Amino acid sequence: MNYSNRGSASRPRRGGSGRHHGRPSQPGWSGQSGRRVNRYSRAQRRALYRRRRIIVASFAVVVVILLIVGIGLLVRALGGSSDKPVPVATSSAASSPQAAENTKEICPASAVKVAADTDKETYSSGEEAHLVMSVTNAHEASCAIQVAPSTQEFRVTHGDETVWSSEWCAVKGKTSDDQKIVFAPNSTRKARLTWQTIPVDKNCNRIAETLPAGKYELVTRLGNISSQPASFTIRDASSTSEPQPTG
Repeated sequence: MNYSNRGSASRPRRGGSGRHHGRPSQPGWSGQSGRRVNRYSRAQRRALYRRRRIIVASFAVVVVILLIVGIGLLVRALGGSSDKPVPVATSSAASSPQAAENTKEICPASAVKVAADTDKETYSSGEEAHLVMSVTNAHEASCAIQVAPSTQEFRVTHGDETVWSSEWCAVKGKTSDDQKIVFAPNSTRKARLTWQTIPVDKNCNRIAETLPAGKYELVTRLGNISSQPASFTIRDASSTSEPQPTG
């Protein structure tokens, strides 16, 4: 009896004091909840930093692409089209496009020198010939020269007859009539043009299958300034055959 009374009397006191006085009303949830909030916040911060890094990297890639495209466009603009006789720089003293914008002085006509040349001394009729016009600024200072394709001419003569001229075969209205380029003192630029070594009329119509063998001359002109003639030879097709042995 005493054992059961002591046991029954002690159970409510132990249970009551354990639940309401020794521990929080909801054991474990407050601390566990706080730890979960902290983990979630760190995850958010990591995601935010990751998004920022992605945005910065994407921006850097876009800048690099724009830079590459810009450089390509600049090179193309400076180089010009290869099928037009526009002078290109061949001297290390050649000026930049920025200098061309800042220099307004036009070279004196007496200081502009024009010369003609070919890539070979002898051609077969129908073979490609590369004709060259050299323009030199002999002035003591940098100045601009008008080099628009409409002011250039490559003319090939045979005796007193003109057999081909770049003016006869020029595409009208496709190029600007104003194209000034700044030349440094004593600098030279060259324009190159390909000719198929075939005779044409003034409408650029072919008038014969081949050119007669003989001596020809190239004269180049820039505006009112002409070069001295450069000589070359068109050989007879039969002259390239091997000589037959004689018995």
